[in-house]
Amino acid sequence: IGPTGADALARSPRLARLRRLDLDNNPVTVAGACALLDSPQLASLAELQLGRIALGRDAERVLAADGLARLRSFTLA
Repeated sequence: IGPTGADALARSPRLARLRRLDLDNNPVTVAGACALLDSPQLASLAELQLGRIALGRDAERVLAADGLARLRSFTLA
């Protein structure tokens, strides 16, 4: 999924109890990663894997996202 798909996931009330999300090798982008991390719909998320996505110079925006603190496991490579 790309950034539009990540945004759709972030807005979905059906994922309110989701605990783990693996989007490894998906072109999520910085905007999509921030949408997922800051989503109130994903408040139960404990593990997020975003390995092997291209964030470039904007990676610090992802690392500064408020939702990052709630995660028990976060992969960004």
